[in-house]
Amino acid sequence: MNNDALNTINNILQDWANKFGTTVEKLIPEMQKYYIVQYVVTVIAWLIILVIMLVLGRWLIKKHNVLEEDGIDYDDLNFWGYIIWGVSIVPFIVFCYFTTTLFQWILSPSAALIDKILSIMTNGK
Repeated sequence: MNNDALNTINNILQDWANKFGTTVEKLIPEMQKYYIVQYVVTVIAWLIILVIMLVLGRWLIKKHNVLEEDGIDYDDLNFWGYIIWGVSIVPFIVFCYFTTTLFQWILSPSAALIDKILSIMTNGK
């Protein structure tokens, strides 16, 4: 690794240590706490969205079936119920992504920090 890369890593670590109000040596536990809280909240929010979509889709399909039994043909309910179920794959994927990231910070905070640094160095964010 060249000196520019090492200086960039040291600058990133020092900047984060200053933002977290700690030293570079104690940075990993502080960042671990921060990101665990952030990702737990995010995972819970996406789980709620996913459950709401699944329940709403099921309710629309059941409502269509009840109306159909009463002789009322209202296919839009059935259509939208299945559309909502299909689109619920998006919150499921996002939920899985954030859950994976959460477990990275729980099980291997050092590796998660290295991954974070590398993403900053490659993306500039």
